[in-house]
Amino acid sequence: MTPPIGDNGLSCLNSTFSSINPVNQANSNNIDEWLLLDSNHGFIRLYDPNDASTSYSRSKLVPCTMWTTIEQICSRLNNDLDPRTWYVQYHGDRIGHLRPDDAPLFIQHNYLLSIGFSSVQRLQQEGDKHDLGYLIRFLSDQLIIDPKIQPRSLSTIAWIRKGKLIRKWIKRKCVISTSRLTVYPDANTNPCVLELQRASIEEVHLKDKPFCIKLTVDDGRGGALFLALNNDEEYSRWLKRLRKTTNKLPDIADYSSSHLELIPKALFVNPKLTVLNLRHNNLLMRPVNEAVFTVGWLDDLTRFQCLISLNLADNDLKIFPNVICHLPRLVELNLASNNIESIPSDIIKLQSLEVFNLQSNRLSCLPNEIEYLKRLRDFYLSFNLFKDIPIPLARLTNIRCSDVNNLCLAGNHIRKLSIDVIQRLEYCRQLDLRMNQIKYDDNDFILLNQLINLTHIDISHNNRINEIDLRSLSKLEQIRCSYNKASRLILNGHSLKQLNGSHNKLKHIDVVNSPMNLVQLDISS
Repeated sequence: MTPPIGDNGLSCLNSTFSSINPVNQANSNNIDEWLLLDSNHGFIRLYDPNDASTSYSRSKLVPCTMWTTIEQICSRLNNDLDPRTWYVQYHGDRIGHLRPDDAPLFIQHNYLLSIGFSSVQRLQQEGDKHDLGYLIRFLSDQLIIDPKIQPRSLSTIAWIRKGKLIRKWIKRKCVISTSRLTVYPDANTNPCVLELQRASIEEVHLKDKPFCIKLTVDDGRGGALFLALNNDEEYSRWLKRLRKTTNKLPDIADYSSSHLELIPKALFVNPKLTVLNLRHNNLLMRPVNEAVFTVGWLDDLTRFQCLISLNLADNDLKIFPNVICHLPRLVELNLASNNIESIPSDIIKLQSLEVFNLQSNRLSCLPNEIEYLKRLRDFYLSFNLFKDIPIPLARLTNIRCSDVNNLCLAGNHIRKLSIDVIQRLEYCRQLDLRMNQIKYDDNDFILLNQLINLTHIDISHNNRINEIDLRSLSKLEQIRCSYNKASRLILNGHSLKQLNGSHNKLKHIDVVNSPMNLVQLDISS
């Protein structure tokens, strides 16, 4: 779905803005007239971030067309709204930044179509409803920043002295913001900025300055800064804040679910960061035409060369960030739920990788280079678009290639097992094929019975398997085959401990070797 080109209804739109008070929600006759004029007409509701979290009733009803941009709406509302500070929020959760040339009504209609709305008239009518704010809403003005990302600044006029005792005390304005102390001199001199995460603090009691703190910054120059506060209350407040900020550089940073588009600048103070969790944000790659160089794009992850664990799940990346391949120490990488369609061949550079999570993407194939990740142990590929078990993945199960022995391929589109794949799964121990489109015949089970090292198999929720024959798999400890149409089940009970065959049409269960170790059985209908 693409927005129409042009703006033929500008004059009509201007008159509608005049007749519908965006704040007080004018009479329904004007609303109906606007919707009846054209099928491309509609309404959005504009919320203030300070009110939207507590009251959906406090919003502005804004008439617009499918191609009316944010910039045009701001100019016609005739107020101080900034088109650069508009956001869209889905389900009261994820917040995304909008551009001035985005069309909010088009975004709203596209979302409603994606969740099942189909009638054009219904799409138009939904924009006027307060309840729509629980699904999608537009926010204007600056968002409230998460306090863990941007804590409130602390400022005072204090006496400061640099270095030795012979230096004079000077009165200056001092401000702590995030992890920096800024000392403002006179108007003709640039402020002095100290990175507090590289500093150590010490309480100093001088005869004429009883409330004094000494800061020593590890910048190679060994300089010290003495900060004399005005009273005991102020001294306690600053000491507490400085101790918290200078409490050594943490090895772990968690900024999950923080509505971020850029990585917080405070993180780049610590190039030795080892664990970074940025799950459920809106992180972006650096634009090609960036006017002013900004630190914080995904491209800047290369500054963290000590990273061993990186979580970028649920950022809607769509494209695999190739910059990740330049983090050679990565042991654990989570890129789940990002709509990624392909993996670059540069993945071969991640030779330390042991855990790789690519669940809930749009992958249909894997590069051959995957099989050269010798240390890989856990590889999650559930809920993608694979139509067959990828050959590179099958090769990984060879004990001479890697430690992968568990194939997680639930929720894909796999229908059959090929001979080429089975021949490479000799050492596979666990096979998860839940919620696929498998319809096995006798030949398929002949192939499956060649996997003599299997200990766990899950083929539940396929609903197309009429008979299950696993008689040759003597090492099987756990079998899950529920929610199929199987009328007959043939098993080997030598090692069997758990069997879940519920919700089938079972009439016969044949067991080769007595299941002496069986502790759990469910064959309910």
